[in-house]
Amino acid sequence: MNTIRNKPAMSIHRICATLLTLALFPALTAPARADSYYSSIGLGLPKYLVSTKASGMGGAGIGVMDRITLNSLNPATLNVQGMTTLGVNCEYEISDNQSNVGSAVTRYGNAMGVQFVVPVQKKVTLFLMLRPLTNSRYTLAYTSTDTTLEYTRTIKGDGGINAGVIGLQYNLKDRLFIAALANFNFGAFNEQWEYAFVDDAYRDATDEFNSHLWGFGYDLSLFYKLNSTFSIGGLYRSASRLNMATSIDLSSTTATESDSDRIKIDYPAAFGAGIAVNLKKWLFAADYYQQQWQEYAHDGKRVEGLESFQRFSLGAEYTDSRSRLEGYRRRISWRLGGYYSRLPFTNADGENVHETFLSFGCGLPFSVTAGQVDIAFEVGRRGDVSRFMYEDTIFRLSGSLTGGERWFQRRY
Repeated sequence: MNTIRNKPAMSIHRICATLLTLALFPALTAPARADSYYSSIGLGLPKYLVSTKASGMGGAGIGVMDRITLNSLNPATLNVQGMTTLGVNCEYEISDNQSNVGSAVTRYGNAMGVQFVVPVQKKVTLFLMLRPLTNSRYTLAYTSTDTTLEYTRTIKGDGGINAGVIGLQYNLKDRLFIAALANFNFGAFNEQWEYAFVDDAYRDATDEFNSHLWGFGYDLSLFYKLNSTFSIGGLYRSASRLNMATSIDLSSTTATESDSDRIKIDYPAAFGAGIAVNLKKWLFAADYYQQQWQEYAHDGKRVEGLESFQRFSLGAEYTDSRSRLEGYRRRISWRLGGYYSRLPFTNADGENVHETFLSFGCGLPFSVTAGQVDIAFEVGRRGDVSRFMYEDTIFRLSGSLTGGERWFQRRY
């Protein structure tokens, strides 16, 4: 009887992988540009990623432990149960951008990180990750009002910060898990200034500014299971001193800054906490996360107009059955949630830009319990034209494919 139930698993494996590919095909073929004015400030928009499962639950997942979910924000929740596990994440976003002077619809598709987890000993797990920290893509235009020399200046920016991660998780007690990791933070920002002159006597020009950043930091996190129903999680992410070197390519000449002219940038620290309630068929989760962007500085000088980034997430998941012997439809997980974020950017009156999102998603298991496809859809709004001059309405599709197998087994 078990054999009959397990046979469809491999075909479902292929079906799920095909569905994920079709769902994210636009993300792999779309131009890598989803403009937002707010991403032109500082190092760009903070990129918040726990997992695609959490994205379907409004981003809540700091206090959630799941066998097949690889948590990028709190690795203390990893529970691979002796299986070497690989996870990949993708994202596709459509943004309707409104301002006082016009509107535009932009699209963006890209990978959103990868995780590789290897059990080293019974209580020790090694994990390697690549995850995004900030994202910056924008197009700004300015038309000169000087009648003696009329021109339009268009500024296009593209870049962001990522983190390469290596760390260990340790099961200190049966209910307490801790994790520590080292981050290599790196990134690049490219900005083009294009000048288009009305008078044909002047030649159009383009200036390019290319910056590269790198630095180190660390994370500490924990997960504690109070009982079979309640669990909590917490994390601390250290500040990071980033080195930035910029090369300037002007239309008339080229100049590159020397090593002595490198700028030091203080990337701010962050912390977060979450709680989860596990019932027979339901999972409820709530998170709070804060990053101290008011501490962001260039060569020790803080940047004015930035406040802390704060995020509140709330979500739920329903799974009819988690038994591998049940029918496939009963093992599908359905998710719903939402979040509110206070972004670090402010207007002239000192008011913070905010964004509000609703989300839903599903988890499609395959290969019995060794893998899963997660899909999440989010819709929300960032900013307000009446108060901040810019407003983004965003539709976001996320997907992840996670699979594991036993590489190391003790022989008797």
